[in-house]
Amino acid sequence: MVEHVARLYGHQLPAWIDEPERFLDRTWVLPDIPFMRRNAILYAPAAFIRHGALPDPRDLDPRGGERHAWVP
Repeated sequence: MVEHVARLYGHQLPAWIDEPERFLDRTWVLPDIPFMRRNAILYAPAAFIRHGALPDPRDLDPRGGERHAWVP
């Protein structure tokens, strides 16, 4: 979350975001609710993808989520 918000607002990234313990060994995606999993995969911000945690994008924005697919 910190990496995502820092990039959004042009803040300096803290060094600790690259520490190995900040990354999941296995990607975490929402439970087996098809439309929620699809949205998490399609709309997860780059920082979340990088760290292996794909939340429901609606949890990140009070307007209903981020609606821009991340393209590597």
